[in-house]
Amino acid sequence: MEDDGSQNPVASITWDDGVYSTIRGFVVYEREWICSIQIEYDENGESIWSPTHGENEGSVSEVVLDYPDEYLISIYGYYGSIHNWGINGTVIRSLTFQTNIRSYGPFGIEDGNKFSFPITGGKIVGFHGKSSRFLNAIGVHVETIQKIGLQPEPQPKHLNMGICGGKGGDPWEDTFQTIRRLVIYHGLWIDSIQMEYEDEYQMLVWSEKHGGDGGFRSEVVLDLDEHLVLVHGYYSDIHKWEIDATVIRSLTLETNKRTYGPFGIEDGTQFSFSFKGLKLVGIHGRSGWYLDAIGFYVHTTQINEIGCEKFSLGEWGGEGGDPWNESFRTMRQLVINHGQWIDSIQMEYEDENGELVWSEKHGGNGGSQSEVVLDFPDEHLVTIHGYYDDIHNWGFDGTVIRSLTLETNKRSYRPFGVENGTKFSFPTVGVKVVGIHGRSGVYLDAIGLLALSTQD
Repeated sequence: MEDDGSQNPVASITWDDGVYSTIRGFVVYEREWICSIQIEYDENGESIWSPTHGENEGSVSEVVLDYPDEYLISIYGYYGSIHNWGINGTVIRSLTFQTNIRSYGPFGIEDGNKFSFPITGGKIVGFHGKSSRFLNAIGVHVETIQKIGLQPEPQPKHLNMGICGGKGGDPWEDTFQTIRRLVIYHGLWIDSIQMEYEDEYQMLVWSEKHGGDGGFRSEVVLDLDEHLVLVHGYYSDIHKWEIDATVIRSLTLETNKRTYGPFGIEDGTQFSFSFKGLKLVGIHGRSGWYLDAIGFYVHTTQINEIGCEKFSLGEWGGEGGDPWNESFRTMRQLVINHGQWIDSIQMEYEDENGELVWSEKHGGNGGSQSEVVLDFPDEHLVTIHGYYDDIHNWGFDGTVIRSLTLETNKRSYRPFGVENGTKFSFPTVGVKVVGIHGRSGVYLDAIGLLALSTQD
């Protein structure tokens, strides 16, 4: 694997440092390109420095790895043609080094053609390349993970947050420890998505491209301390341009630091996935020529005071009203008042002492009343999904729950209210619902679920 600098008329020297036990550090000289690199290798506990590949000009950076615990697992950068500053040829414009612990760089200028060495199950134990007055090309030698005896991290418990979009295309999934970057192709819809992530071996891996080759390319690169907290977008039916399918029309990614997007066109049915109190550990979906559908896997990060994995699956809706919280063993029935939105919700349940209890009515007295009686003890609540939206009429200005649909292990109870606004849903696999919480005043402003993990 090497980026060739043979276009450079200045004579370049081909070099190969060979293979060593590991890499201890390196020294990089940089300007608007990489002037030189020198590597400190380790050979069975002995430090060995390579020759300097290139000339020592410009700014210097020295990186010392935490030997023997830290090692290189990937490099990426840019190369391009330079026709000024006395240069007429192709050179390495920038380099970024990724270890099993952190990232170093970028050194140089990220401009030109991008390259990367995605390494699965291995570490870098040597370099080769071409150089003259500067670094023209670079490649790596890799040792497999079996030789270094690295064991995978235990897989977290995966909770499926569901999937939004169409039913076309083929199913796929990618699970990971941490996501590092996403490449999204988009135009009037999302053509494809591709991810670079840290797998269970703590190696950086590129997923396959899920979808087709059309659209404009956008790349999202996350900082080492940056993670996704919310993904939302739109999906809709397309019946033109010789397309007859339901596809993802847009995606917006929100992290703990910033917002990326929207990518694509915000049109159709809006959906949203929140990872508050949860850790994102996978993305799944369906794709063919386009991105047909997308969903997410998470696992819990919250532990209650008695050591059980009791956690909130998030809260959707507005910030008005007063907070409330109902915990139970088993839900028996629900009474929902609804019209253009959800006016209120009230529950009868078996509390933690085994007593039947009616909750307070959470919300106002408007709307039509519907009652859902579960077939106890064989039927139990699995999840709730629905819509929330901003309301700016009828003498009200705020965000409320517009509709609710109740899912049990036996059946679905219709949407109550109006399905308009932003769609929301909660994980349905690997959890038992043991509580409902939310906010309410004159209406039901927000709703969330408490759950226990049912996975071993």
